[in-house]
Amino acid sequence: MANEEQVAILLRGVEGWNQWRVENVGVQPDLSDADLDGVDLRTTNLSGADLIRSNLVGANLSGADFNRANFYDADLSEASLNGADLSGADLYRTSLSNADFDGANLSDANFNDADLRNANFSNTDLIRTNLSDANLSGSKLFHANLYDTVFANV
Repeated sequence: MANEEQVAILLRGVEGWNQWRVENVGVQPDLSDADLDGVDLRTTNLSGADLIRSNLVGANLSGADFNRANFYDADLSEASLNGADLSGADLYRTSLSNADFDGANLSDANFNDADLRNANFSNTDLIRTNLSDANLSGSKLFHANLYDTVFANV
């Protein structure tokens, strides 16, 4: 379960959340099972956050830092992740249908068994990204950097 105090700080706004992160460097945010449906989290620092089973449907996550975040079994359908940093993030079994990753850094991310139907990966870095068993039906990969990317069983 999510740390309710941390969820409350996040919902008060990006500026306050990012300041809280600066003041609490050693704290790993626990936002597991949080309902963040449609929330505007642009440029939020959520690096290393636990977002397991969280609901981020339709959220604006553009420019957010999710480096090494854990999204296991989360729902980010229709989320905007333009220019976001998801390098090293674990998105195993995550629902990301119709998500927009344009210009995002997805290097070293794990999308194993993820639902990526109709996702936009244009201009993204997918270097060493694991897309094993992912559903990529209808996804766009225009100008994506696919160096060392795993496409097993897609």
